[in-house]
Amino acid sequence: MNLFKNRTFSLFVSGSIITIMGDAFLDFALALYILKLTGSASKFAFILTLAVIPNIVLGPIAGVIVDRLDKKKILVGFDLIRGVVLVLFIALSSKGSLGITGIYIMAIIFGICSVIYQPCVSTVIPHILEREDLVKGNMIYRTALQIGQIIAPMIAALIYHSKGIEFVIGIDAVTFFLMAFIATLYKFKDIPNRKRNSVFSDIKSGITLFKDKQIFSLALNGMFSYVFVLPLFTVGMPFIIKNIFNGSDQNYSVVQTAISIASVSMVLTIPRINKKMNEIKALNFSMSGMLLGIASMLLLANGTIFSYLKENNLMMVVFLVVVSFVFYLSFANYGVFYLTISQKKVNSEFLGRYNSMLLMMFAIGSILGNFIFGYLYDTKIITYAVIVGIVGMIIKFALNTLVKPIEEPVSELSLNSD
Repeated sequence: MNLFKNRTFSLFVSGSIITIMGDAFLDFALALYILKLTGSASKFAFILTLAVIPNIVLGPIAGVIVDRLDKKKILVGFDLIRGVVLVLFIALSSKGSLGITGIYIMAIIFGICSVIYQPCVSTVIPHILEREDLVKGNMIYRTALQIGQIIAPMIAALIYHSKGIEFVIGIDAVTFFLMAFIATLYKFKDIPNRKRNSVFSDIKSGITLFKDKQIFSLALNGMFSYVFVLPLFTVGMPFIIKNIFNGSDQNYSVVQTAISIASVSMVLTIPRINKKMNEIKALNFSMSGMLLGIASMLLLANGTIFSYLKENNLMMVVFLVVVSFVFYLSFANYGVFYLTISQKKVNSEFLGRYNSMLLMMFAIGSILGNFIFGYLYDTKIITYAVIVGIVGMIIKFALNTLVKPIEEPVSELSLNSD
């Protein structure tokens, strides 16, 4: 089936490209802006942490809201809210420089919005596509997001240096308003009505899903990506380039662009992997590539190699581009199969609660990971961070042995019948 014949899917993918470009602009510029203000990896990590705290506090109730309310209204409403918030920040910052306190406030507000918005977005594809189209649909969607991120870093570096942080914030605001309009055109599949329980009962049913050993193992696998693996790159890459190797903003943008290209390249690898193995084996295969990328960074422990890269800017960028490409291509493959397994495993009417609980676990993992790697990188000994990343991958492999191929979706009702 040509999935783009599905009008809602086409709108969702195209709109997502627009909004992810705006977000990538802002994320890239904020990373440079914060490091310029503070010069500290741990303080940069603290900003990242603020954005995910609402997931921990509001996660369970957010899932109930997503499953109870009209998803189109949630998407439109929160796009509009975030657009308005950014416009207000531009107005306030025009009266003075945007300091670190303003960044703190912005991170918290966006974190509160995301705690409802992101679980809702995660339910869109299962509500507009058939079960057999999920792998292809997830691949196309995630590839589209990465296309936006390929374009964004280079342009963001130029805009940030020529126009400043306020102009970048304005671009992101426009993308939110545009996405809100596009979301009004979505049409979702009808879902059979079920008896409406109390809010407390719905929260409990979301938690009950995690009694399933495979779901819980899968959730921990994803959580540990945020504790032990992703911060190695998200916290570490700008710090390694700017503070360890004294590289430029353009060096960082080149590596970020390579990361996005790697993620888009999954459109070439996933169909081949999907033909040769089931989703569980595909996870293991993808994690092997992630481990290879992380282990390659141990080369920086060699004094000769480190000194050579520090003296040769071009080779430093080439090395980090290759390492990042290997890791992020594998992580992109992993992400598609991980998401597909989750969507097949959980009944669609429980996806909001499941995704919000999953995001809550990811948020906890992000807080732990950001602090751990912020501290490790502030020691300026990269090897410590790499070893933690390798240990994390070993744990993920162990957890994956508990997850079996999925046949029927799990719901709170099916768990109670066991």
